Amino acid sequence: MTTAQIESLANRESIANADFDVGQVLREIVFPTFYADVDDVIGDASWRRKMSTLSIVASTTVRNYDLAADFDRMEQLRLITTAASYPPLKYVGEDPGQLTSAEAATGQTRPTGYYIVPGVVSTWAVKLNTFPEAAYTAHYVYYSRLTFTDYTTDVSVNSYVPAKYQFALVHLLRHEIFSDRYGIGDDRASTALAKYGQAVSKMVAGKEQAPRNYAVFVD
Repeated sequence: MTTAQIESLANRESIANADFDVGQVLREIVFPTFYADVDDVIGDASWRRKMSTLSIVASTTVRNYDLAADFDRMEQLRLITTAASYPPLKYVGEDPGQLTSAEAATGQTRPTGYYIVPGVVSTWAVKLNTFPEAAYTAHYVYYSRLTFTDYTTDVSVNSYVPAKYQFALVHLLRHEIFSDRYGIGDDRASTALAKYGQAVSKMVAGKEQAPRNYAVFVD
């Protein structure tokens, strides 16, 4: 589906008119809520997982690299050269000591850690904990989310939400429309929200598209 199709299906009674921006509500409320609920209910969904690369250069001034435009959060970042593949870099953004040490670093060595900072072109960038002493290709696995440049451009969601889960977005947008028009306690709003909850709960079975082939330990 596209965003225009979602808006049309959700507003099929045409009760959301000029004083209710369906496109804005879909992009600013429905999609963020949907992604948050997916994380809460099923965790790291394989259909949100993507891979990309960064070209790291030896430098005494550059260690920030913009991430993909649809980056949401990192799973793994690894440096690779033609001669070697190194262990995944450690995320140090939650460790005040390592974070301040990284910020104060001035020398050139092979980076062993990273943290996430605002990007220049993209929303987010990776910042290495040292200035690289050599060129590397950084391979990273991340979780994506659909981003928008405005409230009106029609955008396909097929690459970001599998077709079998897309109607959840319709149900949640209908809930927002009914809640605005008739109040949160309205039966139509409650029904749409219940259908949305049912749709999200069914996603658990589709967390991974293939079986794991390694042990998973739960704390």
